[in-house]
Amino acid sequence: MKIIFYILMALTFFSLQACGTMTVDCSTLSSDRNSYRNCMAKQGDPNSQYELGVAAFEDQDYMRAISWLKRASKPRRESPIPLYADTVGYQKYQTLSLKREQPMMSGHRGALRMLVTIYEQGLGVNVDLEEAEKYRQMINEL
Repeated sequence: MKIIFYILMALTFFSLQACGTMTVDCSTLSSDRNSYRNCMAKQGDPNSQYELGVAAFEDQDYMRAISWLKRASKPRRESPIPLYADTVGYQKYQTLSLKREQPMMSGHRGALRMLVTIYEQGLGVNVDLEEAEKYRQMINEL
């Protein structure tokens, strides 16, 4: 009896973990621009993250601006969902599959430029020329 209880608990735990990775349909929020932009930014849209960073920068909330701009500047895969293909040269009864890697997309160029400016001028943070140079190099690699 205890074994069945532990199995049910484990299944419940793993099924609840999957709920955290679900995405929200942001199109239901399209009538409210700010809510839509927040929803898209939280799901990883670099343009929305950049827009939130710019808005925070204009409000002189530099820490929030840096947070959103760093998120927008991160390189990411073209698609968040990995593509799978059948293996070549294996018998049909084998269940192996190969994961095809998506090419990396560069980070948001505008976000990188703003981060360079923030760290060069010390807006809301101490002047950090090394950090500014790191983001400048990321721009040069685009």
